[in-house]
Amino acid sequence: MDASEREHLALSALLEAMPEPVLSLDTRSKIERANPASCQLFGLSQERMRNHNVAQLISGFNFQRWLESDTVESHAEHVVIHGQNFLLEATPVYLNGENDARILAGAVVMLRSTLRMGRQLQTMTTQDVSAFSQIVAVSRGCVRWWIRRASWRCSPRRC
Repeated sequence: MDASEREHLALSALLEAMPEPVLSLDTRSKIERANPASCQLFGLSQERMRNHNVAQLISGFNFQRWLESDTVESHAEHVVIHGQNFLLEATPVYLNGENDARILAGAVVMLRSTLRMGRQLQTMTTQDVSAFSQIVAVSRGCVRWWIRRASWRCSPRRC
């Protein structure tokens, strides 16, 4: 197996492992690749997803107009798919052409579940708050007194 094949397999494995739906689009907004999470969301196999126009699956965002604009930049917006809320993140994919000219090759679309993001934020917030449970409030006077005495005992008149 040569380096190119290994790289292709590694990228395929990365796409397969993504828990969020991910789509790879060509410049005409046709789906080139879809990971298992996107196949599950839309109820289609990878073969059926391939060459599907993404606008048939995700309404509310004009992918074709975005891809045909003069400057294609990353875009994010809220979409609803099958009654579920998602943050759609569309990122253009550029290749280097002759004289280092950037050539638009397509786009990657990630659909981040707002419900999942909310749960993750809630978990992070809970973990952040628990990190403070080990902190003991100490006044500046008590710290100076502790340094002089080399003891954590804090006298009431100092704290």
